[in-house]
Amino acid sequence: MSSPTNRSSLTASMPVLQSPSKSPPKSPPRGKWQCRICEDMFDSQESVKHHCMCLTSHQFHRYSCDHCKKSFHKIETLYRHCQDQHENDIKIKYFCGLCDLTFDVEEAFLSHYKDVHSIDYVFVSEKPETSIKNEDDFPVLEKSNLLTCGCRESYICKTNRKEDHSRCLQILLDKDEGDVELPDLDYLRTMTHIVFVDFDNWSNFFGHLPGFLNQGTFVWGFQGGNTNWKPPVNCKIFNYLNRIGCFFLHPRCSKRKDAADFAICMHAGRLDEQLPKQIPFTILSGDQGFLELQNQFKKTQRPAHILNPHHLEGDMMCALLNSISDTTKDSDSSENDRTRTKKNTVQEEEIKSREDVELQEILKRSLEEV
Repeated sequence: MSSPTNRSSLTASMPVLQSPSKSPPKSPPRGKWQCRICEDMFDSQESVKHHCMCLTSHQFHRYSCDHCKKSFHKIETLYRHCQDQHENDIKIKYFCGLCDLTFDVEEAFLSHYKDVHSIDYVFVSEKPETSIKNEDDFPVLEKSNLLTCGCRESYICKTNRKEDHSRCLQILLDKDEGDVELPDLDYLRTMTHIVFVDFDNWSNFFGHLPGFLNQGTFVWGFQGGNTNWKPPVNCKIFNYLNRIGCFFLHPRCSKRKDAADFAICMHAGRLDEQLPKQIPFTILSGDQGFLELQNQFKKTQRPAHILNPHHLEGDMMCALLNSISDTTKDSDSSENDRTRTKKNTVQEEEIKSREDVELQEILKRSLEEV
């Protein structure tokens, strides 16, 4: 029989078995899902997946003209382009404006979008050291052909495109245009409405107008890229404006797609500083590159309108342009009325003053006689 001492020593030597500690379950990482195309953030993967799979989530060109390779957002715009520029010979290519690839059939484009762009999203952790970009994103080397202005035909990186376009715009602003004879500023000061037309976007501007524009409307046309705008034949509206000196076709800007937009921004910005503020400016273009110009007009209190001609019918466009110029005439009439009223008031005061002087002379003579 073992002694109590032996039992205690035996117990002490036995290993103590402990129940395994349960580690707390790991919580899912905190963060959001981000679309890499537009950089919008979403709370769930399902939301960002649905966003990326939907073709209407992003604005980009989806159709291309097989004649001149110009691309468009809407197929209706492509139809009008072929009607105006290619004698209604419609040849469609399907174009991915996100990566500048062209496809012969729509099914190939849709398959490309599904395989490449519909899954272009990433999870962004809340940890500050985590970035949605990786080392493959930097630097992005552009491989498309260089244009004469220094920009490229197409871009992989949006940042590179923005930097090149900003530099090109600055070069245009600094460029000496002494060889180009621009409209006379004194003549433009007599106008009631200045209309800048992007012929790259709406070459058949005059053909869509059902009637004449108001007197005092000056149309300044711009073209760039591969557009070769020609004056319309037997167009009474164009012939009238051209005959009275209210139309000016700016020399071709450059061969880049948005050269006309840059030229419009440059000249509209300069005229804003030189023309009376009551003269409204209207820009007719379907492009979206006029945000900075809009901000300038707001700061200088210039009445300005930036219209997409593809969203308006010809009669509505004509009525809208005429109503804008009518506003200027009404303003001028009100100013003239105020001037006439002020002039009449001054004349009345002068007459009253002369009458007072004459009355004082009569009183003075009567006192002398007494």
